[in-house]
Amino acid sequence: MKVAFRVDAHARIGTGHLVRSATLATALRERGAEVRLLCRGLPPAWQQWLTDRGLPWQALPDAPAHTPAADDPPHAAWLGVDAAADARQTVELLAPHGPWDWLVVDHYALDARWEAAVRPAARRLLAIDDLADRRHATDVLLDVNLGADAPGRYDGRLAPGTRCWLGPRHALLAPAFAAAHGHARHREGPVQRVLVFFGGVDAGRATGKVLRALDSMRRDGLGPFIVDTVVGALNPDRAALADFCARRPGWACHVQTDRMAELMAAADLAIGAGGTALWECCAVGVPAILVPQAANQRAQVGAAADAGLVCAPAVHGEGPEGWRAHIEALWMDPRRRAQLSAAGLRSVDGRGAERVSAAMCRPPLQMRPATAADSDFVLAGRNADAVRRVSHQPEPVSPEAHAAWFARVLADPQRALLIGCLDGEPVGVLRWDIDPQASAAQVSLYLAPGRAGQGLGSELLAAGEQWLQQSHPQVGTVTAEVLAGNAPSTRLFAQAGYAPHYHALRKTLTTRP
Repeated sequence: MKVAFRVDAHARIGTGHLVRSATLATALRERGAEVRLLCRGLPPAWQQWLTDRGLPWQALPDAPAHTPAADDPPHAAWLGVDAAADARQTVELLAPHGPWDWLVVDHYALDARWEAAVRPAARRLLAIDDLADRRHATDVLLDVNLGADAPGRYDGRLAPGTRCWLGPRHALLAPAFAAAHGHARHREGPVQRVLVFFGGVDAGRATGKVLRALDSMRRDGLGPFIVDTVVGALNPDRAALADFCARRPGWACHVQTDRMAELMAAADLAIGAGGTALWECCAVGVPAILVPQAANQRAQVGAAADAGLVCAPAVHGEGPEGWRAHIEALWMDPRRRAQLSAAGLRSVDGRGAERVSAAMCRPPLQMRPATAADSDFVLAGRNADAVRRVSHQPEPVSPEAHAAWFARVLADPQRALLIGCLDGEPVGVLRWDIDPQASAAQVSLYLAPGRAGQGLGSELLAAGEQWLQQSHPQVGTVTAEVLAGNAPSTRLFAQAGYAPHYHALRKTLTTRP
């Protein structure tokens, strides 16, 4: 398989896009894929960073500067050139090395028009986004943020049939974080080690303020404690920050380090920026004080704070004294730090890149009508514990009752029983109950035992919808019924664009003596 990436990194856009794309590229390469990154204006330090990781990349040629138009994406200026010219150059660079199975675009300045223009370059497109501020014309959308599956977030912004991989379980973290998650400790004791990080650029120059705040705490006897500071090669203050740390015992400054998982796992408290680092902190269970360093991080950090994953104080424009007050508040509250640690570990396991790369490497799921030979497979899935717990009728179905039901369904022209297959192997069951008078259909589905957690549910639903549109084009509305408390199914349908329609309530009356 061959996968190309279109991604940039520079002082204005930051380095997070490149890091997460490179993480996914590395995961794909480990599965045998050939990868290539296309970048414009990549700083020399990050050129070397990719080279050191053995990730092939190409520089897009110079192009005339472009003034964004009124209908361009909100961050169009970050591209620096006309998007149409960028698309032509991308196709031209990829053509000699094709055909490409996937083209991944991770860029706030590129939208559906660019994606449509690069369609000739790859069989499938994947957009990495977390803003939901522009239209997309890709096969898959990846948004790892909390609330990415909120109803209406991507309404009108996605092409029909787009699959969505949403939520922190897809966070693209280096393999070291999955390993660290496996033996992560709950932070319940005193703070003995602090990690400070504000991204590759730290445009707000928060690192120095936090270090001076921690230094004042050290001088006032709130210690001793170790401080690890991480700065990027593009940080304009890196020399001064390194000198500041070198003059304090046990403090260290790490420039462009590959040891983030190790440093986070060792820390009792982390202080830094949002972005991917948010999910890294959660994966290793380190309680964190995080602040957005860019406008696009505000919603992400705010949602994480509302969910009890991090502390997100308002420190805009504050100096070391203000920072110290916020740091001390969490420092002196071990119960709160323990809560943050536990909540983070529950929310992120560090295996997002593994999940996404596995889904990309899988062959497309195929749908076929069920036949009499599928009876045992359908029954085994229906009677699996995980399926019965969320069924309207949780009791096991007898073979005799199933045989009668199965025959009726196969004979009913208004019911379509489908089998989802990977490489010919059945992995799931989907049924449409069609109401021709209302031009509507109701869906129910489940995966085969042992297939949960592989991202197949969304693929089964998307493939089933595609089959329905082709086989019953008169159907204009589809519905699903989900039992209260069935969070995985609720999330699955919400991510696929299903919105609440009505709310049913039930009460069981006790029999009077």
